[in-house]
Amino acid sequence: MAAILSLLIVGMIWVSPSRAESPFSEAFGTFTDAPLSIDGDRATSATTSGIPYRGEYFLVVKFTTPSIIRNLKVHFEGPAPRTYTMEIAPDARTWRPYDLGEKATYVKIRFPAKEGESYKISEIESNSSAAPREAFLPSLFAVSRAETTTASIVVSFPKPFRMSVAYGLAPRPDALTNFTEYTSYLSDYQISLRDLKEGLDYYVSVKAVSAEGDVWTTEDTALLHFRLKGTPPLSILNSGVGHVSPLSISLVIQTNIPSHCVFYFGEMMRFDRIVSQPDFETHHVFKFDNLLPSHVYSYMAHLTDHRGMTLTQPKTQITTSEINIARGKRVIDGTFTDLRDPEWQGGVIGGETVLQRVTDGRNDYFSGMAHSGNLVTADQYATVDLGRVYTLQGHVTAWRQLAFPYSYEVMISEDNKKWSKAFTLPEGRVSEAPHVRSLGGDPLILLGGEFPDETKARYVKLFIPKRTNFYKKHKKWNNVDLAEFVIYPGGDYAEIKRIVDEEWRP
Repeated sequence: MAAILSLLIVGMIWVSPSRAESPFSEAFGTFTDAPLSIDGDRATSATTSGIPYRGEYFLVVKFTTPSIIRNLKVHFEGPAPRTYTMEIAPDARTWRPYDLGEKATYVKIRFPAKEGESYKISEIESNSSAAPREAFLPSLFAVSRAETTTASIVVSFPKPFRMSVAYGLAPRPDALTNFTEYTSYLSDYQISLRDLKEGLDYYVSVKAVSAEGDVWTTEDTALLHFRLKGTPPLSILNSGVGHVSPLSISLVIQTNIPSHCVFYFGEMMRFDRIVSQPDFETHHVFKFDNLLPSHVYSYMAHLTDHRGMTLTQPKTQITTSEINIARGKRVIDGTFTDLRDPEWQGGVIGGETVLQRVTDGRNDYFSGMAHSGNLVTADQYATVDLGRVYTLQGHVTAWRQLAFPYSYEVMISEDNKKWSKAFTLPEGRVSEAPHVRSLGGDPLILLGGEFPDETKARYVKLFIPKRTNFYKKHKKWNNVDLAEFVIYPGGDYAEIKRIVDEEWRP
């Protein structure tokens, strides 16, 4: 048996003929020297091997290109079999009886094998011509049925094809993860998709290949799309902040189907507020008041739909807004009155000089930055009038990261005459200072700290004594650049709330 299989394999090796004028390119079968049947020389022959296949001898020849068959002849050297059959196929698989004028790529001659008989084919001839290239397009590509967890896809082409199918939940071919390949050449395929998720949208991609090598994919058109019956799994469409202020936050969660929501809110380490909306809605809004300014909070949500399916939004952090009572207040005196380069001139703010930029709230790099005088030869300062006496909690100063002081003082006064020191920044703290980016993405460094309890003032002065050590990018620089002077109010919650209600703006 092994010897028979070996001979069959040898007899079926694909070999190209020697003569270019032949319409055929290859030959194989249960004949020895099969290519001699298409070499254009009747003096040479392909001979039956003596080892039939399923009781028959056969010889298959392939046209160089798909062809319209005309005047196909088989020449035998010596005796010919009493009967033989000629068949044609586009792919050497789907055979049909030969008929003049039909299109084919392969031709097969076969006849019964009889003991003791041997036959020779000296030549196969044909006046066939290359078939015109036809557009390879589907006659049908559709969803025939879509239920809750199954669907059927129908794909049809005018000629036999094999194909691969990919499907999934994303409307992009590269994101379709379920893949199946079908290798049989058929004119119609009906594919069943199973174990799908109820109520969801699915997308299908197909690659079809004809026996002649024509290719069609859904990249040439739109992906097939269908939606299953039923209710889809519960999912969060949107989750975010509706509003944030120094003392309150509103949070919004939107789901794809109506759901009941339990909301957890509190400090970073624990949830001390749990609220729920018993009605089944797709839009959930929760507002939390009486919060602290510039404070980090955490929240999460647990959702349940009408089927009892649940979904939990992961723990997320959010920070309330700060209250900067210096924002927009007048800088009545100071030495931060210059710009480092003339091209930074961006117009004055409120009719005031460059000095007003340190309380404009913009915290930007060019138009929002003020340049000090010579720190080596003179004190540098900026005095802010808050408009009335406030209880103060602390402050932050934002500096250009290429020019900032290693230390400074903050002086306070209620009448702009009698001053006292409320804060001193030690040099060692600079190494711990956070580095941030301006609104334009440029580097800033933040310095600051808190004031003693019950600190009250209307006037606040940022003061840098002369010859204070400072960082400078270039040796010739003797100045520092201040982007913003931020002052935070103190006092009890009622006082903070009144400031927010009367003065705070986003």
